[in-house]
Amino acid sequence: AERFRTPLHGLNGALGVYATHAVVQRSTFQAYLATRNLAVDFPGVRGFGFIERVPREALASFVAAERDDGAPQFTVRQLAPSDAAELFVIKFIEPAERNPGALGLDVGSEAVRREAVLQAQLTGEPTLTGSVTLVQDQRQGPGVLLVVPVFRPQPGAAPVDGQHGALLGLLYAPIVVGELLEELGDVTAGQVRVELFDTASGTARGPLMFDSRPEAVEPAGDAAEVTRVDPGP
Repeated sequence: AERFRTPLHGLNGALGVYATHAVVQRSTFQAYLATRNLAVDFPGVRGFGFIERVPREALASFVAAERDDGAPQFTVRQLAPSDAAELFVIKFIEPAERNPGALGLDVGSEAVRREAVLQAQLTGEPTLTGSVTLVQDQRQGPGVLLVVPVFRPQPGAAPVDGQHGALLGLLYAPIVVGELLEELGDVTAGQVRVELFDTASGTARGPLMFDSRPEAVEPAGDAAEVTRVDPGP
């Protein structure tokens, strides 16, 4: 439980960036992440990022703005075809070298990721996805996304998405479960064996996500193929 709580501390710290900046530019987000030592402080976490809520009619202007903000090759891609009215696009992800293929991904185009995003929007609480295959994990093992909703301040305005206000986007951490749970003390000492199952479906024993035995864990989740999304004229 402590291993899964640790990334949340990092995301809550990033909330301060959005609380103190009316507009968070790529350089600002990169500067915040430069203060963290991911390998030491957040084992298993491939990085920290921000997923922006983008109405489909605003997609072209969103892409243009990102290309002007230090990402000239920014392109939106999807894991599965989707014509949803709003996209949830990875706007920032740092460090970039540890997250190839993630920038520009519409996480709302895949059912497991989208369910977690909508749950976080509804509840206002940090939310963990079910088991997915991360696009940046070359071993294609079980992974999860931890998302923390960020709401747009609207003083005096009626809430749009429930009691929390209008959703701006979500801070998120892509986590490789096997890396997150490496070298647990009691496991290393040979005192316990740990198995972790994906119970997002409501069953007590869903797909196996982690087993502390030395043999390999079968990959779980969706295939990490992506397709380009045309933002329009």
